[in-house]
Amino acid sequence: MQLATLDVVIVLAYLTGIFTSLAQWVSREKAGHQKSASDYLWPASRCRGGRSAPR
Repeated sequence: MQLATLDVVIVLAYLTGIFTSLAQWVSREKAGHQKSASDYLWPASRCRGGRSAPR
């Protein structure tokens, strides 16, 4: 069984749409939110001494 070129194009378009939709959904932010250093360094504020488990 071989896939026709049209089948491959449709599957790739479908996967691209899923990936793009998922990326847009994940990257959304709340209205008025401004990024700060804590947005990028959130693990540092939750861990003491570089450990992830509480003492």
